[in-house]
Amino acid sequence: MDEIIEQTFKEEQRYAGIDTYEYVNGRGIGVTFYSQSCSHHCKGCHNPQTWDEHGGKILTKEIFDE
Repeated sequence: MDEIIEQTFKEEQRYAGIDTYEYVNGRGIGVTFYSQSCSHHCKGCHNPQTWDEHGGKILTKEIFDE
């Protein structure tokens, strides 16, 4: 698992948001991670703000560890 985490931070990764108290997308309470940079551009997309590869926020190890 440490190798996967280290690989994740070798290149800049961006994310649109993190919902730390989420109860809509599954059973119980969980965390939802919204990734940034989608090239599909689906008609009727609920999150078109995530399409921009330069948008969102930079994912750091500190954010990941939270």
